[in-house]
Amino acid sequence: MSQKLFILLCFTVLSINYSASCQEINLETIENLFSPSLSGEIFNSPSGYLGSQYYFEEWLNGSVTLLSGEKAINTRLRYNGLLDELIWMKTPSFQQVKLDKNLIKEFSLNKPDGEILTFKRLSVNLPPFNQKTEIFAQSLYESQISLYAFRRISIIGRVIRKMETG
Repeated sequence: MSQKLFILLCFTVLSINYSASCQEINLETIENLFSPSLSGEIFNSPSGYLGSQYYFEEWLNGSVTLLSGEKAINTRLRYNGLLDELIWMKTPSFQQVKLDKNLIKEFSLNKPDGEILTFKRLSVNLPPFNQKTEIFAQSLYESQISLYAFRRISIIGRVIRKMETG
């Protein structure tokens, strides 16, 4: 009797061990475990403007390099030129998050045609008050002398809707 019990116990242990080793591994889940955590606040796009407030209307794959040197890759991003903020589409919840600008060193956007656009956080004096402020500027050329473009989007019109009752 004890020999049958021992064989049954061994068979059960081997079956559990085999089934545990054969589980499917999701590579995306593993990547997410080791990618740096991005932080920010839930974002709702301001409405009532004519035109788009985004440098690219569609969500683009990209990467974010933090000041700590960590890099988050394969993230869904949009650059809001009206607010000069980077917006991240958090998956799988599909929440829009305005990332903490003060933690970002640079980010890149991968256009569908293969071109990669790199934006760096710079400290500049902007008119009319010449106050030092942090902006995201697109890097166009980098060497001993660098060329950056500030992709600011300005408000030129608003849509005002009057609600009528009756």
